[in-house]
Amino acid sequence: TACSVNTPAAIADAEEGGVLDRVCISSDAYGSLPMFDKGKLVRYAVGDCHGLLRCVKALYFNKQWPLDKTLPIITSTPATIMKLPKHKGTLTIGGDADILALETHTLDIQYVMCRGRLMKSPTYTNGGFFGDPE
Repeated sequence: TACSVNTPAAIADAEEGGVLDRVCISSDAYGSLPMFDKGKLVRYAVGDCHGLLRCVKALYFNKQWPLDKTLPIITSTPATIMKLPKHKGTLTIGGDADILALETHTLDIQYVMCRGRLMKSPTYTNGGFFGDPE
């Protein structure tokens, strides 16, 4: 999982082993995470949505990996492994136009587009199904 502090090191090991093209990471972003105490369900939490970006930043800044090597681990490689349609995980003509624009020096998220529609900018967040935030 992307949230593990060991993930960047495991990915680096995969590269050394020559299997990086078969490695992908994902997150449980906003997924339901049941919390247990001694086997008894005590509550539900929500999966962290920042794990993937933390992992990309760790590979880029700490391991000095270029983005063209780092980003496929969370984009095209998972789409390929899961046998998703060709327009998933890549920017292609006729594709979904799901785009994430990152700030050059920090890799902080600046813009998010889903299916060509602006969902987030530095001054705007689309509330989607739940409506625009106040």
